[in-house]
Amino acid sequence: MVNMHAKTPTLKFSLILATVDRSDADLSRLFDSLRRQTHRTFEVIIVDQNTDARVANILANFQGCFGYTHLTSDRGLSKARNKGLEHATGEVLAFPDDDCWYDPDLLATVARLLRAHPEWDGITGSSTAGAWGRTAGRITRGNAWSRGISFSMFLRRNRVAGNRFDETLGVGAGTPWGSGEETDYLLQALEAGLVVHYRPEVKVNHPPWDFSAGSNSKARAYGRGMGRWLKKHRFGPHEVAYHVARPLAASAIAFLRGDREKASYRWATCIGRFEGWVKDL
Repeated sequence: MVNMHAKTPTLKFSLILATVDRSDADLSRLFDSLRRQTHRTFEVIIVDQNTDARVANILANFQGCFGYTHLTSDRGLSKARNKGLEHATGEVLAFPDDDCWYDPDLLATVARLLRAHPEWDGITGSSTAGAWGRTAGRITRGNAWSRGISFSMFLRRNRVAGNRFDETLGVGAGTPWGSGEETDYLLQALEAGLVVHYRPEVKVNHPPWDFSAGSNSKARAYGRGMGRWLKKHRFGPHEVAYHVARPLAASAIAFLRGDREKASYRWATCIGRFEGWVKDL
């Protein structure tokens, strides 16, 4: 006999938050957004790379608002996330940036979608920063770079149990490759046969990208990270050419429009992608 009153199991989220050098205002905004979540079954695993007590001081203002584990780590985004993975106990993994914030129903929306689609191994969403597609669909090798960013990835933990972030990639890695760890992580899942879907209504708030001249070195490092994973995952020359040509075209358009800073930023991205691909692994 079916129990019509049985409750649907509640999905537990493990939010792995790597943080360093972030302002009190940014962290407080994120923690406040977690306090306001309508879906209350989650844990926050904070991997603190600061040398001061700023995170502990901010957390003191949120005692009792949500459960958390406060860890410390050497610098390196991928290294910190891997440490967080070791402590995760939830059914769903997420990786919020320390300057992003969630709308109150975000986790509830993700939980609803994952319950409705048990065949999905995970979901990625969009962001208030950058341009994102409006059409939902399955993520493939060809579109993972534009449909998956770490702070809007939600993956079933038991399906990606063997995956780790490549510690040579990402901010603070001490290598030339200043990004790409999230796409590499997602590609690991796809290459293992996992099914991940992009849902644009799953939107995470994030500050806009910085196109100022001072950010060009960051753009170049991020570009190298992309070139690195293109080579690591054996993308063909025509695919690499496409990814190098995109920022080149964007640079030319920005220049013609008189936006020198954006043109310079996109040019640095173009050069970085090519450098990351040609450099030996």
